[in-house]
Amino acid sequence: MLRLTRLLILIACITRASAEIEHTDEDDIYEGQSLLCLLDFSFKCLNSTMCIFRDYLCDGVIDCDNGSDEWDEECIDRHDQENWNIKIGHKMDEITNAETQLMFTDETKLPCEKGGYPAECDCWITVAHESKTVSNQTLDAHSDDSQYTILATHLDCFKRNLTAVPANIPLNVTILDLENNLITEIREEDFAGLSILKELYLSKNDIRNIEAGALKDLALLEALHLGSNRMVELPEDVFATLENLEVLSLTNNYLKTIRDTAFSHLTKLQYLDLSSNFIRTLNKKHLEKQKAMTFLSLSWNKPLDIEFGAFDSLSYLEFLQLVDTGLSHISSGIFQNLGSLVDLDLERNFLLSIKKGDLIGLENLEHLQMKNNSIRRIEDGAFEAMKNLKDLSLSYNKLQALTEEVFRPLESLQIMDLSFNEIEVIRAGAISHLGKLSHL
Repeated sequence: MLRLTRLLILIACITRASAEIEHTDEDDIYEGQSLLCLLDFSFKCLNSTMCIFRDYLCDGVIDCDNGSDEWDEECIDRHDQENWNIKIGHKMDEITNAETQLMFTDETKLPCEKGGYPAECDCWITVAHESKTVSNQTLDAHSDDSQYTILATHLDCFKRNLTAVPANIPLNVTILDLENNLITEIREEDFAGLSILKELYLSKNDIRNIEAGALKDLALLEALHLGSNRMVELPEDVFATLENLEVLSLTNNYLKTIRDTAFSHLTKLQYLDLSSNFIRTLNKKHLEKQKAMTFLSLSWNKPLDIEFGAFDSLSYLEFLQLVDTGLSHISSGIFQNLGSLVDLDLERNFLLSIKKGDLIGLENLEHLQMKNNSIRRIEDGAFEAMKNLKDLSLSYNKLQALTEEVFRPLESLQIMDLSFNEIEVIRAGAISHLGKLSHL
């Protein structure tokens, strides 16, 4: 509903802005973006002329043409709140599951005991306290430990020009942030003994290699962020002991191939981001153990060959991103087991047509993005059984005619974008039956 409201507001604002512009070079306007950039609730995508609504930034859905609205440099709020305020106005800090509890109880951050952590870093303990009498002292200074519920021990080594993982990391640390440093390698002893670590942030370093056994002690790790590094391959069994891992980000590396068993031990994995690599093949073995997965991004791996059956185990998947993968056709039935999928993004590929059977199995899909392809024809029945689809984007394709049957199954459709096509013929009844359509 929020996105629909924003779209309706955009229509009114573009109409107003257009009246105020005396001359605009056609080359400067791409899908109305220059006009949107004039609005005070817009955000300009990085390295792009495109603008989006502020609320679309870091919401888990790619809206910028290059995906920059979901890049780490835009979405990491933990260390750069002032920058966020400048760019998009006040936005709530990123909150972990444990920290969410602090919204409903007394929150206290206590500094760790001096000398017990690397001098280059900051360390604090987050506790919940029932009596609300905690002073800003170390936890060891309080005699009654029973008053506390320790939620997290946070070691912050963000952007400290570190060239290696520092020694003297407290064994009780649960959140370890080493992002934005100059680390080139993860050694076998770097995380030894960190048996209760829950979140590990290593993005934006220069990591090229992870030694065998470097992660072996991290049995309770739930989130691992390795984006924006220089890894070419994943060592064999590197994730073998991470049986509790739920979030894994490997975006923006140099990965070319993925071993068949790379993720086989990650049976609790819910979020996997492999975007912006050089992966050429996804086969049936890669994700066969990921039955809990809800989010998968393979965008910007081009050309990517997806073996039929590669998604068969992902019955709980809700978000699938295949932007700019060089996809030229959809193998009929490849999505047949994705009955929980809500959002499918196929933007910027080379699709020529949508045939009956291509989208079979997507009965719960609500958002389908297929803009910037080369689609000339949609067969009658292509959207069969997609009664829950609410948002369909087919802009920047080569559609020439709309038949009276092609959109008939889309009884819940609210938004449809057919702009920038080559439509010459709209058959009687092609869109008149779409009773819930509010934006065309």
